[in-house]
Amino acid sequence: MSLIQIGAAVSALLVGIGSLYFFNKRAINNHNFAFFTIASFIMAAISLALVLVGYRWFFNATPNSDDLMNGIGMIVIGVIVALFLVVSNAAKTNVLYAITSLLIQLLILAALAYLANVFL
Repeated sequence: MSLIQIGAAVSALLVGIGSLYFFNKRAINNHNFAFFTIASFIMAAISLALVLVGYRWFFNATPNSDDLMNGIGMIVIGVIVALFLVVSNAAKTNVLYAITSLLIQLLILAALAYLANVFL
């Protein structure tokens, strides 16, 4: 890895962390509510994990078995958890902030899951 690639990765990481801090600070100032907390990341992680495991389960099951419904059920539960997070955040702020924060959290967790898959 060259020095330019390392510098670009560190710069992107710093810009991402700064953007999260700015978004969270703005939400605290405007709505007196912090989006990026440990509890919200845990809920988003559970949602993403359920959807990904359900997706794998659904597509790895044979078409003639009952395991297809297990995968679909896990996907549905994951989506319900994500919707609960959006609704609970929207009740404390507004819908735009709630959806944006969930998308950011899911993108971060998806990137981390991809990196974990690559390195493991």
